[in-house]
Amino acid sequence: MAAKKPQSKTSKSRMSAKGTTGQTENLKRKIKDLERELGEVKDGFLRQAAEFENFKKRKNAEFLNIIHSANGDLLKELLPVSDDLDRLSQLDGKKSQFEDLHQGLGLVSQKFRNILRSQGLEEIEAVGQPFDPEVHEALLLQKKKGVKPNRVIEEHQKGYRFRGRILRHTRVVVSQ
Repeated sequence: MAAKKPQSKTSKSRMSAKGTTGQTENLKRKIKDLERELGEVKDGFLRQAAEFENFKKRKNAEFLNIIHSANGDLLKELLPVSDDLDRLSQLDGKKSQFEDLHQGLGLVSQKFRNILRSQGLEEIEAVGQPFDPEVHEALLLQKKKGVKPNRVIEEHQKGYRFRGRILRHTRVVVSQ
């Protein structure tokens, strides 16, 4: 068996230099791969961000389109009321036409309320009801014989709900 020949310092340093050079090259390749992968991830992220911005713009445009369409539908329903008011304003004002005018205004008012109701608007009932600060706004407290305390006895301004949400509180006089 042959004895191992001791390696000289220079051959050891060459080997370690080769190993270090190999490791350095390997690390450089890994860095390049990681930089390329990072670039791909960045590019994907930027694409996703741009896609999301475009999506938001499309959704906002669709939302505005829906609102404009709904407004157009409501206006279309209100046009007959406008026509009726125009016809009423064309009456020449003779005394005999006063009753016709009064009756016509009543019919136009009823038609207008029906349109509002069909769109989801509800009148808030008040007179005779217990006072409810959620739907009523008390303007005055007044004593009234034969009426229980804390009841609405008079309505000064009609209140309305739209699809369950209070649009305007009913302004009322409440019994003491």
